[in-house]
Amino acid sequence: MVRDSVNTVIGKASAKQVTIRSLVSVGMPKLFVDEARIKQVLVNLLDDAVKFTPSGGVVKATARMCDEGKIRLAISDTGVGIPELVKDRIFEPFNRGQDPLLQSAEGVGLGVAIARSLVELHDGEIYVESELNVGTTFEVTFPAYRTLD
Repeated sequence: MVRDSVNTVIGKASAKQVTIRSLVSVGMPKLFVDEARIKQVLVNLLDDAVKFTPSGGVVKATARMCDEGKIRLAISDTGVGIPELVKDRIFEPFNRGQDPLLQSAEGVGLGVAIARSLVELHDGEIYVESELNVGTTFEVTFPAYRTLD
């Protein structure tokens, strides 16, 4: 799913001269999820990462096992970051915040809200960490019972 999602946005990233890297840990179990919906989550997050990363920046998509058999997917970038005041509302639909940079980007502010809803429907959690002018990381974690051997 990670590689397929990266392939979906690679053209946009190349046109913008943003490098995309994917790293999936060896021996990862499969997830018992609606694959199309989780790809949508990843594509939404990757699309935003590319959108808010300047030329020459890097976007990373990773998948790994973490504590207690959970699976963690992460999308990180070296982009503009999310202002602290906006970060609290980033998962609300249509919320683009008051930051001029976020307001000027294309889109209506639904990608992250949709991602959260789809993750939660799969009993997962989604978090964001961000620092202005350094970048942003969205982490999606699924419980161990969502893995297939």
